[in-house]
Amino acid sequence: MATMPDNVETPPTSSFEVLEKADQIQRHNMNSSFNEMTKVDLLKAHKRILNMNQRYQTSLKTLNKQLDEAFKCIKSLKSAKESCEEREMEYCQETKVTLQKKDCEIEKLKDTIRELKIKNKTSEQRAITLEEQTTLLMDQLKETRLEEACSEDIATHSLNKELLTVKHTNNAIERQLEEERYAKAKLENYNQEIIEKNDNLKQQVERLRKELDLKLKENEQLLFDVNTVNQEYRNLRIVVKRFEEERKNIQDHLKEQKEKYRNSHQFHNTEKVEASDTDMLKNALLAERLKSGTLFERLQSMEREVEKLTSASSCLQEIKQDNSDLIIDIEKLKNQVEKQTNEIENLQKELNESKQKERAANEEVRTVQQLRKQEYVPIPSIEYEEKIKALEVNERRVEHENFILNKKYLELKDDIDERMIEIKQLKEEKDSQTSKYIAMKEMARECKKTNEQLTKELNSLRYSTSEIEAHKIQLDLYKNDYEQQKRLSSELREEKDRFEKHYVDTKAKLDKLLDRIKQQTDSSGDINSVVRHHGSSIRVPMQEAPILPPRPRSTEQIYKCPICSLAFETMRALELHADNCMDYLPSDSIAQEQKFCCPVCQSNQENLDKLQAHVVNCGDFSNI
Repeated sequence: MATMPDNVETPPTSSFEVLEKADQIQRHNMNSSFNEMTKVDLLKAHKRILNMNQRYQTSLKTLNKQLDEAFKCIKSLKSAKESCEEREMEYCQETKVTLQKKDCEIEKLKDTIRELKIKNKTSEQRAITLEEQTTLLMDQLKETRLEEACSEDIATHSLNKELLTVKHTNNAIERQLEEERYAKAKLENYNQEIIEKNDNLKQQVERLRKELDLKLKENEQLLFDVNTVNQEYRNLRIVVKRFEEERKNIQDHLKEQKEKYRNSHQFHNTEKVEASDTDMLKNALLAERLKSGTLFERLQSMEREVEKLTSASSCLQEIKQDNSDLIIDIEKLKNQVEKQTNEIENLQKELNESKQKERAANEEVRTVQQLRKQEYVPIPSIEYEEKIKALEVNERRVEHENFILNKKYLELKDDIDERMIEIKQLKEEKDSQTSKYIAMKEMARECKKTNEQLTKELNSLRYSTSEIEAHKIQLDLYKNDYEQQKRLSSELREEKDRFEKHYVDTKAKLDKLLDRIKQQTDSSGDINSVVRHHGSSIRVPMQEAPILPPRPRSTEQIYKCPICSLAFETMRALELHADNCMDYLPSDSIAQEQKFCCPVCQSNQENLDKLQAHVVNCGDFSNI
């Protein structure tokens, strides 16, 4: 009596284990199918990643080409700047040498002008002496006229003496005239030198103008290069903005997924996955925040560099204006040089006229000397007086011309001083322009450094975008895994609830059956009556029933017992019968005569594990 309930209570536990094994097999199959799906998704994601990497490689190649072109432009600009600096240094040296030569020439001209002044003073003194001598001669002629009536011998003797004195004076005058001619020849030479210097100055001015034109062209090229650098900077800024937009979209996507994870996680395993995913997401967000901070700082530095470039462009425009002003000043200087050349030509004409007048005066003096050599010929007094008056007039004209020449010399001296001041101003302007050019060179170097930094930043951004895309793909995979796990968990939960209900019902039925058996045993007192009462249900499974092959399903489904091969119309009746068979049959007979047949398709299996797997995979079992 005590052993009977134990033998009765063991079968339900075995049926429940069969159901659990079936659940495990079904889960294993679902996990295998899920793994196959994840492999396909991973292959697709791998292909996408490869395509994205190819695209990024092509974009990197194009950007590298653009950067190489920019570096080539910068190198050409460097070479052009160095050549400009060398030319400016050479030009400065040449200008210094020319200015030194001009200073020496100006000092020489000053010395010559002083000598000419001294000679003019001596010529004035000689002219005064000549006037005195002429007055004395006039007085002597008057005395001779008075003495002619007294004695001709005395007159002739005195005339001879006077002629001797006149000869001496004429010799002295000829010497003075020769000295004046020598001085005039020197002046002509100096005038020719001045003309040659003016020609050289014109050539230098033309050369400066050509160099200024070249500098203007180089400045235009520099402006064009600066504009190209600005355009490249704008393009880089657009690329950075795109990366920032992508980063923001990724952050929003991550936030949405995080919220979904928080709302949807209900199990312990999924909570662990969520914790790991949240840690990964937090780390990614922190890294992206740091990258965004660095990007913001880099953008600020890039804006500062753009401001520097704008200031450099404004400096270039100012240099252009200064160059235009210099061109205007050079044209003014050209006009002044032309005016001075015209003045010098007029002075040469005046000198030629004065030379002609001197020649005429010398001829008159020679005629007077020839007349005086004729001792015995009486000299007509009226003609002699007229010639003396003409000589006086000529001397006064020469004095007036010398006065005019001195005035012009002073004016030329003032002009030279003004030009020296202008040359000093031009030197100062040139020094300021060289300083500006050096500053522009430093700005170009800074721009090159900033371009290198920007290229490095672009490479880092591209690497970060590739990492972000990989994180995106991982998040998509995690999301799909989570959704599939959630769906499977919901399905398994429903199946578990259904099996638990079925287990409770079967347990209640078994309890009722056990109660009935106890009542019958108590009433009869012997188990043989119970066996006889249930003989119809026990003897039939002991007979060897023929093994039928699997048949196709009919419209009226029949369920057969896998032990005694009895047919039943419902599954509930088959379960009750199977429990009774397992309880009342001995273990040896069960082990010998047990056949593992599917209750749905009536196919035989080798053992219980295979039967459980077959029942799980059988399509009709899900409709039970």
